[in-house]
Amino acid sequence: MSDSTNITGTFIDKLKEQSFTIILLVAIMYYMNVMFTQQIAEYHKLLDEKDKELAAIVTQERARLVDHDKYLRDQRDQYVQDLIRPPATSGCKK
Repeated sequence: MSDSTNITGTFIDKLKEQSFTIILLVAIMYYMNVMFTQQIAEYHKLLDEKDKELAAIVTQERARLVDHDKYLRDQRDQYVQDLIRPPATSGCKK
């Protein structure tokens, strides 16, 4: 009977060792999951901020380009008007 007691004791000891290892591994995995979740949340926050900045830059650039296009059209229209207008005659008559 001492062999069965010895085998049972060894089994219990090995089970305790493995249980501790399993619990330790589960705790490590939980910690890694928490850290990963926090990093993902931080990355999402950074992406949202970058999207807002990018949208603001695009809006500003679009407004600048629209203003520049209007300026160029006004310049073109002024040039055309100057071409259509008859030249001013000087006060001298021949």
